[in-house]
Formats: sequence, structure tokens, C-alpha cells
Amino acid sequence: GAGMNKKYNLFPKLIECRELLGYTQSDMAEIAGVSPETYKKHERGLFDFRLTEMLAIQENVNDELQTNLTLDELFRTEKIV
Repeated sequence: GAGMNKKYNLFPKLIECRELLGYTQSDMAEIAGVSPETYKKHERGLFDFRLTEMLAIQENVNDELQTNLTLDELFRTEKIV
């Protein structure tokens, strides 16, 4: 369905990076220090990320991908159309 289409993602860059790294949502939950259920709600935009969680994810992604993404870039949101 339309939900699977990349352009409908709430956090396109975050999801792109997660998939590039081959991380599951559970892997990301572990990095962020939250439960997989909480992380899934974060990615769906049902529940706001806390700054500490965003910083942990940013550090891991930048380290693993050898990039220097800002929080604004990594957690840029795109409205679901």
C-alpha cells in the first residue's frame, strides 16, 4: 500500500540511514535505549523522540556511516500525505 512508499515516511533520512546500516527497528530501539514498541511509535510519529535518544542515534549513525548529519537533517520530518 501507499504506506510502504518511501515518500510517505515521517523521518525519511532516519529510515534511510537505518536501512543503509541494515538495522531493524529493534536495533535502533537498543541504541536509543527504548523498547522496540516505543521506537516503532517514534518512527510512526505517534510519540516524540527525547533529545537523549536522538543524540544516541545521531552519534551511532554518524560513526557507522562516517557522516556528519545534524539532528535537524537526521530527524527531518515529512508529513504523511
